[in-house]
Amino acid sequence: MQLVKAVSVFLILGRCVIFPAMGQKILKAQQLETDVGDGHLLWDSLSVDMVVRSDNDPVIGLLLNYSDSSDFHFLTVANRNGQLLVQLGRKQYGHTRIAEQFVKEGQLLAQHNYRLKVYRAPWVDREHWRQWKAELIDLSQGTRIFKESVENILPFFGLGRTGPLIVGPATELRAFNRYPTEPRPEQASLKPAALFGSGMVLQREKPIPVWGTAKPGSRVYVVLANRGDSTLAGPDGSWRVVLPAREAATGLTMQIRCGTATVEFQDIAIGEVWVASGQSNLEMRAWQSDVVQQLDSTWKNGAIRFFMQQQWPSPQPEETAVGKWIKADSPDAWGCSATALSFAIHLNGQLGIPVGILQAAWGGTGVESWIPVDSLRAIPQASAMLERYNGYLDVQKAGGEVTAEWPLSWDVPGQNHAPAYLYNGMIHPLRSYPVRGVLWYQGESNCHRSSQYQYLLPTFLKSWREAWRDDSLAFIGVQLAGYDGRQSGNQVPGAWPLLRDIQRRVLDDDPRARLVTAFDLGDSLDIHPYRKWELGRRMSLAAVQLVQGGLSAPFSGPDVANVKLEGKTAWVSYKKGTADFGGPDSEITGFEVAGDDRRFHPARATLTADGRIRLTSADVPHIAAVRYGWENYPVRANLKNTAGLGAIPFRTDNWEIADQYPY
Repeated sequence: MQLVKAVSVFLILGRCVIFPAMGQKILKAQQLETDVGDGHLLWDSLSVDMVVRSDNDPVIGLLLNYSDSSDFHFLTVANRNGQLLVQLGRKQYGHTRIAEQFVKEGQLLAQHNYRLKVYRAPWVDREHWRQWKAELIDLSQGTRIFKESVENILPFFGLGRTGPLIVGPATELRAFNRYPTEPRPEQASLKPAALFGSGMVLQREKPIPVWGTAKPGSRVYVVLANRGDSTLAGPDGSWRVVLPAREAATGLTMQIRCGTATVEFQDIAIGEVWVASGQSNLEMRAWQSDVVQQLDSTWKNGAIRFFMQQQWPSPQPEETAVGKWIKADSPDAWGCSATALSFAIHLNGQLGIPVGILQAAWGGTGVESWIPVDSLRAIPQASAMLERYNGYLDVQKAGGEVTAEWPLSWDVPGQNHAPAYLYNGMIHPLRSYPVRGVLWYQGESNCHRSSQYQYLLPTFLKSWREAWRDDSLAFIGVQLAGYDGRQSGNQVPGAWPLLRDIQRRVLDDDPRARLVTAFDLGDSLDIHPYRKWELGRRMSLAAVQLVQGGLSAPFSGPDVANVKLEGKTAWVSYKKGTADFGGPDSEITGFEVAGDDRRFHPARATLTADGRIRLTSADVPHIAAVRYGWENYPVRANLKNTAGLGAIPFRTDNWEIADQYPY
């Protein structure tokens, strides 16, 4: 790591000044914008050393993601009621909001030196799932007072201006250190976008754009394996070169040159690149799943590489990707998405070429956080949440305090659940990097309002294709796993099955999408099922079938094609290629039928010689609707094909489900 010794920002007694690291005189606040430096500096670790001069309310703090003296984030430690109060918050619109706080044993003691650190957790961190840690050390005694995992919800960590935070005369600054995210081979006059780095994977068979910043008007040359082009940097310093498409390859070198400045990236691969996004079941690490058990402890594969995009919510679209490339021949690979790693291993095995994954996921998030705000505005079904968001924002700007109970609290501005915030901060910076498609595992956090999902999911698909300017962008979606633990809308009768059916209908209607079922891989009491190896295998088969064409091995169970209602009998037909039943081993269960009274009863199901399922029920003389697998955790649904993959749940009716929509 390279220590940054630069001008540092701090706040003292509510007044913003600048503290020069080398003991120069204190500058005026007006010079802040020119002296702080790059507001998009990527960093992995910060620390501040302070000495407590008196016990009169001492506070030790770090200034984070600093805009100006009226808008900044912070991490502070202070004495409160005989304990330590740790707070993460933001000052904005003249009001201070606390996003997270916790209490620890101990006190800040007079004449003691302390070090407050915040740093990126190891990729394989068995202590906690959060990506950042805060730590306080008593340097005078050589003891650690606390270490706590913290979340980047506002956001706080990894990007932007930083410095020590001084509150009152009780503490005195001794040192401030900032360690950047892996020193990059860049110079002040030439900066490629942070997405580019040694070990990256570029998408095969598509033109390769390379972009960044340089001195305005200067000529920038980009060469990839002896083939290149050049361009002039614009008035704002931005430049972009598009190199011709290539076939799969490994071991390439890219050189970027501007004047006397040269940047070189090595060990570049060209292959298949996929974005992996969604919530916690996509974020779930390989070491937390059965993926690690499927591989030998010495397993390594340098042809599989991940770009780990940092969790970063933002109210406006960002241009800087915040992350790093990781090769699967590194122990860090066990900290990557279990589902995406399994997918990459299987896809690499099938195609024999490098696979790159751009991982951008955040547990507990709704789909609306991943959709651009202009796309949300285009659908009336999102108007209520946007009106709430704007109303909350008006209150905040007026200096008021917003109080909202879940789920309405998700629309409060400034945090990771707010509409469009994760698209802005995590996806928008990736949109110019060509990819083959998207792995999408999300939906649990929308189940309490499943009926709204039928409008949000197609909007999501359309908006990402527009962002990448690629109508052929492929999507592999996961139908929710079985779960009956009474969380995330699971307590609402029919909400989880409804969302599964919406996933089925939306993705089945999209020619560039495929649905992979996971309900048979679930856990009745754990919303994060352990079995991610098989899920990744299914997704890889779906990707090969969708992208390369032709029939691969079955990647999903029988998928309903149509249902014909004939009085007291219903006939269910399944899509060709999914419904090789091979004869049932036992009685088929899981089907229900209802009449016009909308009361469902178990149906007697019979597999006929032509491969259809015949349904009848003595309780329903005239069938009006059919459902299959309509349970949170479908224990009764046992229809499978010869590959052992369970039939996909569905319903034929559109009767209202009493969830929390309109939302």
